[in-house]
Amino acid sequence: MALAHDKKLHFIAGLCIALFPSLILYFAFREAFPAAAFFAKGVWSGLVGLALALLAGIFKEIRDIKKGTPEVADFLFTALGGLIGAVPVMFF
Repeated sequence: MALAHDKKLHFIAGLCIALFPSLILYFAFREAFPAAAFFAKGVWSGLVGLALALLAGIFKEIRDIKKGTPEVADFLFTALGGLIGAVPVMFF
């Protein structure tokens, strides 16, 4: 069974929304707080990126209530992309 194009886009959006801010915050915090292991490991940065992806998925589905078709699967694919984008940053 082929994955719907819409679900692929949600996955890619979640991945990008989590990955890029996570990397930016990781490198910014690593330089700003060199002694703080929590920041240096990227845990904080990864969690922020994941939270951004989750919020984007929630707000998109809320918007779809009035201007589209809200689907739980759309949110789940956005969240999965966000998780896959954020977790590698946590293990830098």
